[in-house]
Amino acid sequence: MEQNDGSRPRLNGVKVLLVEDDPSTREALEVVLTAHGAQVLSADSAPNALGLLDGQTPTVLVSDIGLPDVDGYELIRRIRAREAGGATRLPAIAVSGFADASSAAAEAAGFDGFVAKPFDVSELVARLRRLTTGA
Repeated sequence: MEQNDGSRPRLNGVKVLLVEDDPSTREALEVVLTAHGAQVLSADSAPNALGLLDGQTPTVLVSDIGLPDVDGYELIRRIRAREAGGATRLPAIAVSGFADASSAAAEAAGFDGFVAKPFDVSELVARLRRLTTGA
């Protein structure tokens, strides 16, 4: 990955699995992440995300906590359970607009980080970059 103009982190070569049930938020995140060079796979629910994981190998997961039926906490627990069987660990960031969501709860469930909504795009991109490159 590289810097675009010296100030905007780039996500070239990063395949993001984005799980967001709100269509407008999902679309906005797709546009932003793509503009930063990422390839984006989108799902509107945890079951759809798990289905995508059966045929794809994303670099990182960005998941909303407040998903219908199966929330983001349960999604990451299911992903981590799959990894216990020998799958490569998928770095993951939780996002949420819920006042009671927290970094500690997200990390306890298996996420590597947490970003509160509304979030700063450059903060999210920088966190994704750190998770995928260590830089």
